[in-house]
Amino acid sequence: MTNSLLLEIVTPEKIKFSSKVGIVLAPGEEGYLGILPSHAPLLAALREGDLWTRRDQKEIHLAIGAGFIQVTPEKVIVLSEWAERGEDLDSAVLESALRVHEENLRKCTSDDQRKELEMIIQRTLLKIRVSKQA
Repeated sequence: MTNSLLLEIVTPEKIKFSSKVGIVLAPGEEGYLGILPSHAPLLAALREGDLWTRRDQKEIHLAIGAGFIQVTPEKVIVLSEWAERGEDLDSAVLESALRVHEENLRKCTSDDQRKELEMIIQRTLLKIRVSKQA
């Protein structure tokens, strides 16, 4: 039994993360999925959320969009609309953007625009949480 597995996080633009890790905790549609080396094969839908992993005793957090996860005993592939590493996110910039989005939401008159702004606010809050865990 091996003590690591390859984790690849792929977006339409590029491979955002590729490394041997010891554990993956991913935001599944029905709750978080915990994956260790030698996990049984699995294919599942992912929701937008915080994906957590550990490499060399260091925790790594990524904010990811909705997508899919494929698990084999040796490898985990995450296909996501978008992904950003917590260490690459600036919480001060995100908090400033959040204030702008919240102000725009207060001024909003269109239902479609309101839904779009609410989604942007939720995504920004996720990124803020992940940036503070990095």
